[in-house]
Amino acid sequence: MKCLLFCRREGISLFRFSRLFALVVAVMIYVCGTASAESMVFVDANDQTGYYVDQDSISKVDFTDKDGTHKFVRARIAVIRADLNRRYIYAMQFEPAKMTYQIFCFGSTGL
Repeated sequence: MKCLLFCRREGISLFRFSRLFALVVAVMIYVCGTASAESMVFVDANDQTGYYVDQDSISKVDFTDKDGTHKFVRARIAVIRADLNRRYIYAMQFEPAKMTYQIFCFGSTGL
């Protein structure tokens, strides 16, 4: 009720306020819906387990230290276990020259 009184006192019509409020809500819905968009692409499968990579998350990183320059590839990987009805999300870093990987972050969701 305070907001309605404030709007009347400041000379903002209720119609303008409701239009502004609707616009803010629409922008928030759009931003929240696109922020979590994934572009998962199937990579491989083994029995009841599927492996996917998020194409939008792939990035190449060059790192220089005393041993020289290392080239890394970072990406989000999804492992889907159909038998457990679970999806595991990993943030991983691959070093193609050494054929190694490192897991940075892990998350799990039920499907």
